[in-house]
Amino acid sequence: MKNIRSIVWPVVIMVLLLGLLGCSKETTPENKVAYISANENLEYEKVYKELGLGVLYDFDFKLPYADQSWVNIWVECYQNG
Repeated sequence: MKNIRSIVWPVVIMVLLLGLLGCSKETTPENKVAYISANENLEYEKVYKELGLGVLYDFDFKLPYADQSWVNIWVECYQNG
């Protein structure tokens, strides 16, 4: 039983340390590939709702390093289900 404890505790400590080190990476603007934010309460959205044309979503999308990376964007829509 003592041999198992002498093996388990160092393994547990190593796993915890690796987890903490993996989570401590700083996120700086240089590390981000893209910024996506929702533009809410726009007049376009209100007009679409009032006219019954559907739902319109407007997003602000910025690619600071567009010439250095690839970004895949997909949009999904489900109606009546």
